This record gives sequence, structure tokens and C-alpha cells, in this order.
Amino acid sequence: MVAGCGANCMKYTLFFFNILFFLSGVVLAAIGGYTMFSADAWAASLEQNDGSGAALGLIKLIAIVFIVAGFLLMAICFFGCCGAIKEVKCMLGTYAVLIGIVIIAELVVAIRIGMYKGALDSLLEASKEGSRIRVRSYGSDSDSDRSWDKLQQSTQCCGADYWTDFKKDASEWKKNNDESYEVPVSCCRMKDPSSSITTSNLADPMCPTRPTRLNSYIGTACNDNGGPLTGLFRVFFFSIIGVILGLMAIELVGIVFAICLIRFIGDPRAVPV
Repeated sequence: MVAGCGANCMKYTLFFFNILFFLSGVVLAAIGGYTMFSADAWAASLEQNDGSGAALGLIKLIAIVFIVAGFLLMAICFFGCCGAIKEVKCMLGTYAVLIGIVIIAELVVAIRIGMYKGALDSLLEASKEGSRIRVRSYGSDSDSDRSWDKLQQSTQCCGADYWTDFKKDASEWKKNNDESYEVPVSCCRMKDPSSSITTSNLADPMCPTRPTRLNSYIGTACNDNGGPLTGLFRVFFFSIIGVILGLMAIELVGIVFAICLIRFIGDPRAVPV
């Protein structure tokens, strides 16, 4: 039994720290799982460029790292919580060692992500150019058109760089469609988003000829900075390093607390509390 108010405070702080740590593991695993299952949906935006496979593979790799790290952290918390509340030196020692290994792994991941920054910038630009190519060819390939229509609906965007791209660049679409249409039907809001992308499902029948920010998605181009196609890159390849460094700082505090608690356990000055 540990002695003194400070030691007991450290004991319970470490216990509750690991409860929060466990919840962090749940969040990491959830983010990784969401990214893994959503990656294929975003892949449609990368179909026209050579770097799409590498980009998608890297996204899935990071998602797997998050999932594994999340479950690993939850398992480690078992040693931290039980070791603290039961005052078991062996479990606390194991906890400190495992957290140290996790910190090293996180540092390696952060460095690797930082090394990919230049390549990711190139992939992002390639993704944008792929979107422009698909808009220019819109109306000439039914399979590609359906894929792009689904993308615009699922990510709620219209056009590559601007919603007028279709009238300006999609020559086949202008030739084969009503000249009064300003945007394709897929740029418009649907009455039932889960149903087919057709004129009969339009929330506002006037949308294709008179699109507004209320009846369509013309307010967001698919290549907008921070928009649907680039948001994933910004979150996972820029902000993620800060998240990892923040976790490392918290984990270091956990190691210090665990080591101090090990020193206090079995102290001859211990008295019942």
C-alpha cells in the first residue's frame, strides 16, 4: 500500500488517466475503421491519375495503423488500470515498458508521415487534375459519368474547380444535353439522396437550369481547398502529426507516474488509508 496523500493522489490519477487513455484508443480505432471503410468511396475521385493507387494504399495503411494502435492502447490500459488500483509493481512495470514501445512506434510513424509530405502534395495535385479530366470528358463515357455523378452526390460538390466547368469544358455533355442546363442533374439536391439520381427525384425541378446554393451543390467545387476531395489529405497528412505528438506527451506523463508509483509501493512508511 502506498503512503502519503501525494502517492495516493498519483495512484488514482494514473487510474483515471488510463480510463481516458482507453477512450482515446477507442477513438483511434473508430477513426481508423471509418477511414478504412470510406477509402473506397473516395477512390472514385482518383481514378484518372497514376498516383491514385499509391494514395489510396497510403490512406489505408494509416487507417490500419490507427486501428492497431487503438486496440493496442486499450489492451495496455488494462495493465495501467489494474496495476495502479491493485498496486502491482509487475503490471505497472509492464505498462511503462509497453507505453515506451508505443511512443517509439508513434515517433516513427510521425517521421514517416512527415517524409511523405512532398509526395502527398504531388498526389493531391494529380487528384485535382484527374477531376478536371473527368469533367472535360463528362458525357462521353456512361460508366465514368455514373461514377462522377455518385461522387458529386456523396460529397455534395459540383464541378472540378468551379460549378461552371461543365458549361465551359464538357463539350460532349453540352452537345448531348439540353442547352438550357447549367449543371448536370447530379449537382442538384435530391428529394431522396439514397435513391436514383434522376430528374424525377430532384428536390427542385428547376435546379439543372437555375442552380442556386439552396437547391444544388454549386457552392462547393470538388477541388476546393478543404473540400470533400482534399479534406482527407489535410486531416491525415497534416493534422495527424500534431495528434500523434500530443498523445506522446500524455503517454510520457503516464510513464513518469507509473515509475513513481512503483517506487512508492511497498514503502515501509506505508500506512492504511
